[in-house]
Amino acid sequence: MAMDYALYRNGVRALDGAGISELIASARKDGGFLWVGVSEPSTAEFEKLAADFELHPLAVEDAITAKQRPKLETYEGMTFVVFRTTFYEDRASQVTTGEILAFIGEHYIVVVRHGEVHLLPEFEVVWNKIQGY
Repeated sequence: MAMDYALYRNGVRALDGAGISELIASARKDGGFLWVGVSEPSTAEFEKLAADFELHPLAVEDAITAKQRPKLETYEGMTFVVFRTTFYEDRASQVTTGEILAFIGEHYIVVVRHGEVHLLPEFEVVWNKIQGY
């Protein structure tokens, strides 16, 4: 599982070497927003993350299994969203698909990616800013 994460305070990425458990506690206590991005997690890999954020078990199962239809579900203290992505590969004359699942709470967003994710050129600039490029 590839993973990246960052704590933001007042819209600025906070440089903090703490682990995710400490960062989510800090965001809840002192304010801030924790962004976590993971790619293709296994059940074992995602369990600790799900426990740290107290994610709803049904949504966690969906995020691990993937192959979900687009949807928006609300649970106590959290919203779960599934997006399907598609991209036409001109050279191969084929369509590839992917999936983005997001757990959104008051002080966090956990984004899970399955498959290929291609950005529209208009959003690539914004994505690169988020990633710190």
